[in-house]
Amino acid sequence: MRTPVLLALAAVTVVATAAAAVALREHAPARPAATGGEPVFPAVADKPDEVGQVVVARGDAGFTLQRRGEQWVLAARGDYPVRTEQAQKAVNALASLRLMEPKTAKAELLPRLEVDDPAAKDAKSMLVTLKNKEGAEIGKIILGKSRPDSLENPRPGIYVRRPGDQRAWLAEGDPRIRLDVSDWIERSIVSIKTERVREVATIAPDRSRLVVSREKADEKDFKVASLPEGRKIKSQSNVNDLAGTLDALLIDDVQGATAIPFPATGAEQAEFRTFDGLMVRLTLADRNGEKWVRIEATAEPWRKSEGDKTAMVEPTDEVKKEAADLNNRLRNFTFRVSESTAKKIITRLDDLVEKEEKKS
Repeated sequence: MRTPVLLALAAVTVVATAAAAVALREHAPARPAATGGEPVFPAVADKPDEVGQVVVARGDAGFTLQRRGEQWVLAARGDYPVRTEQAQKAVNALASLRLMEPKTAKAELLPRLEVDDPAAKDAKSMLVTLKNKEGAEIGKIILGKSRPDSLENPRPGIYVRRPGDQRAWLAEGDPRIRLDVSDWIERSIVSIKTERVREVATIAPDRSRLVVSREKADEKDFKVASLPEGRKIKSQSNVNDLAGTLDALLIDDVQGATAIPFPATGAEQAEFRTFDGLMVRLTLADRNGEKWVRIEATAEPWRKSEGDKTAMVEPTDEVKKEAADLNNRLRNFTFRVSESTAKKIITRLDDLVEKEEKKS
C-alpha cells in the first residue's frame, strides 16, 4: 500500500519542481549579452536625436530618411514627408541596437540569416547607414532576418553583420526597416467622396473626351454623355466606379515634380468636378511600365440646371481654400499609382458601352 503513495508523492514533487523551474525562467532577468551589449552604433547609442539621416539600400533600390527639424522626409524625393512617428521609432531602435550573440561566419550560411551582401542578386538583406545632422557618417550595418520574442527568447532581435566583417550577430531590438517607400508615407493623398462628384471626364491624347455625369447629388447613378444610338452601358457599377476614383486615392511611391518626364502634349488626363466647384485633374505618365500622375486642383464656377433654366454657381471660399491646400501639398511631387487607377484615367467610351441587341 505504501508503494502507490510514494509514487504519487514523487509525481507531485516532479510537477512542483517543473512549475518552479518555469516560474524562475519567466521571472529571471534576461541573460546578459555575450559581448556585454556592445552598441551597434556607439556614436549615437541611446542618443537618437544625434541621427540626421538614415540611408537604406538593397541593390539599386533604396531611399534616404532626412530629419528636417521635427519632421522626417524622403530626401531625393522632393523632401516628401514620411510618417514622423514611424520614422522616429525606427531611429530610436537603431540607436539602441546592441549585439547579443555571435553567430556564423560561414559565407554559405549568411543568406539563411539574410545578412549576405545587400548588393547581390536576389539578396534580402539591407544596408543601413546612419549619418549625423551635418551629414557625416556615423556607421553602417547590414540588417537581416528578424527574430520575434518568445518564451524561450524574451527579447526581440534581428540578425546583423558589419560590412567587411564575415561574422553575423544576433542583435537586441528590431528597427523594422522596410524597403518599400509606401510603408513610410501616408498612401491616401486625396479623398473626395463620390457623393460630391458631379462629373468625370477622361481625355485622350487626341483630346477627345468621355464624360460621365449626373444632375443631382442624390442621384445614385452616373450617365454616359452623348451615348451613341444603338449602344448601351455594359455595367452601371463600372460607370459609378469611375466617379469614385478619388475616394481615398492611394499612391505607391513619390518623386519630385521634375523627376518623372511627362508628355509635352497629348498626355492622358482625367478631370473630376464636384457639385461645389472643385476640379481635380490627374495627368498620367508611363515610365518603364510604372504609372505616375501629377495632380492639380482649381475652384471654378459651374452651370447648374434648375428646370428649364440654368445659373452659374460660384465656388465657396471653403472650396477655394481646399483647392489651394491640395496644390500646396501636392504640386511639388509626382506619384506612382496602381495599374487599376491608371486604367480608370484612360477609360474610353468602348470600355463602358456595348451594342444593343436588336429585338426580333
